[in-house]
Order: sequence, then C-alpha cells, then structure tokens
Amino acid sequence: MRIGIVSPGYPPTTGGIEVVVARTARALARAGHTVEVLAAERRRDLPPVSDDDGVVVRRFRSTRSTNFPVAPGLWRHVHGYDVLHGHGYHTLAALGAAVAAPRTRFVFSPHYHGTGHSPARAALHVAYRPIGRYGFRRAATVVCVSRAEADLVRTHFPFAADRIRVVPNAVDVTAIQAAARFPGNVPVVLSVGRLERYKRVDRLIRAFALMPEPAELVIIGDGPDRDRLAELARGKDIRLLGRVSDDELHRWYRTAGVVASLSEHEAFGLTVAEAIAAGSHVVLSDIPAHREFGVDELVPADATDAEVATALTRALTGPVPPAVEIPSWDDVAAELVTLYEKARVTA
Repeated sequence: MRIGIVSPGYPPTTGGIEVVVARTARALARAGHTVEVLAAERRRDLPPVSDDDGVVVRRFRSTRSTNFPVAPGLWRHVHGYDVLHGHGYHTLAALGAAVAAPRTRFVFSPHYHGTGHSPARAALHVAYRPIGRYGFRRAATVVCVSRAEADLVRTHFPFAADRIRVVPNAVDVTAIQAAARFPGNVPVVLSVGRLERYKRVDRLIRAFALMPEPAELVIIGDGPDRDRLAELARGKDIRLLGRVSDDELHRWYRTAGVVASLSEHEAFGLTVAEAIAAGSHVVLSDIPAHREFGVDELVPADATDAEVATALTRALTGPVPPAVEIPSWDDVAAELVTLYEKARVTA
C-alpha cells in the first residue's frame, strides 16, 4: 500500500504529533508499505527530501504564523496515494490535503483538545471550527488516541460519531526498558515535553522548590516558554536539557524516580505512557486523558504548590508501580492498516 501521511512537521522538529507521525511511519515501513510523509515546516534549515528508516520525508515551507500556518506547496503533492492520513485538526496541513485530494481515501487523526493554548488562540479556534469541521466530514475514519479525545470529538462534531475509532499511541517498550540508568544518588523528578505555557512546567518548578527531601528536577524539551522557565529555575537544583536523543531520553525515563505532567489539556499522554513503560512513578494533572492511565497521583487544577510537592514526595517514596502492558508501534501500524483497507472515499 502507498501511504501518504500529512503532518505539521517531522523530527527533528519537536512536538507530540511529530513524534507520533515519525514512529507510526517507521512501523508502517517496517511492515512493507511505501510511506511518504508530507510535512509542513516553519523551519528553513531542514533538507526538502530525506530518508528516515525507509520513510521518505518531503518537507514544504509553511508561513511562520503561529496560528494556522499554511504550506500551499504541500497540497500540490497529495495525489497518487492509496490512502492519505492527515494529522492535526489544529493546523491547516491535513485540512488542505483533504480538500486538495477529494478522490483519495482520507483518514484523519485530529489530536483534538478542543481549544487553543491561550485565550486569543481559544477564540480563534471557535471561529475556525466551521472550517475545521470539513476534515471530519471528509474522513472515512477519525482516529482518536484516547477515549477522552473521542468523547470531545463526539461532543463538538456529532455527525462524525459513527466513524470514530480509538487507537492509543504506543511506546518502544523494548528500547526503554533496555536503557541504562544514569549514575547518581539523588532522586530525579523528570518533565518531558514541549515548553508551552499550557504544559504548566512553571507549576512543577514551584512545587519542586517546596519538596522537603533532596532531589533534582530534569526538564527535557524546548519551546516558546523556555526563557521564562529558565528564570524560574535559576538557583535551584534544576536542569533544562532542551532536546535530547531518543537514547538519552530513554535513559532519563529509566533514571527518574517520578515523571510529572501537569498539562492543562492533552489528547493523549505520550510522556506518561513512556514513563509507565520505564517503570517510573507518575504524578499527573487531573484531566480526562490522564485519568485513562488508572494512576493514583492525579493533581486537581486547584491544588496548591505545597500539595503538588506532597504528591511528588509521596510518589518518590512509594512502592514500585505494577507493570502495565502497553502496545508497540508495530501493533498500532497493524491496526491502522486495517482501517486504511476498510476506508472508502467520502465527500
């Protein structure tokens, strides 16, 4: 099968969708399919065409707009595939592909969280919804990564309810569990993800400063909130590492005593799944996507910094968490191929 995957970016461009697309595309290629990723990129320092473990990555320059960047060149290259799989309701890449290739089977992964990451972007998303709904109308199948995301899509786009399928994200369990821990005697609290305000890493930094026992906070990721977070972290036992390789990331997961995610909204907690696969404790914000992991340490939105610090301390000193079975990316690819084969062209 010749599969075209439309994405708002591809590694080394950072972001949750970019990671999911890369790992899914590689798994589909391993299964013997011809896979091309059409990536809309605001970065100008990346090669226009490259190969990534059998995946052809074609990058198209987009506008630099923070809100709904456009890459018109991408839309001219969406023909000739057996199926197009568009990723990202909150960008225009997938929607443009759906419009540009009306006779191609279209599968849609919205990664939908229903709002923007700021009041201004939230208002823009309300205005955008009549346009964005076309992606759901055009899709033969809407692939949600959690029940929480599926419920939100059903609420906002009820006409698509009968085409929603839940295919949770996966992790590379073997690679994570094989990684060597970093040496050290001080417990590590770990945060992984793009540094955006809605991720609430600032809340974690403030809570970490109140923990009674010695520990180190390691923050992995980059993004527009980095400078503000670096200022908050100044003078504390906190390291901001920026982007790291997958191998180094896996080692940090294995090293961490607790992995924390206090995000205000997520379609799926990929960091959480990776932390659980590594055998780490997790402390999470109490949002629908996080509740699906069935963990005990869920922090309400109105919890004080001291209460978050107590949750972190309790997790660090608690018993080893039970093993949880998590699917592999090859499992995800096999399920997606089944959906691709059943897909029909819709208007």
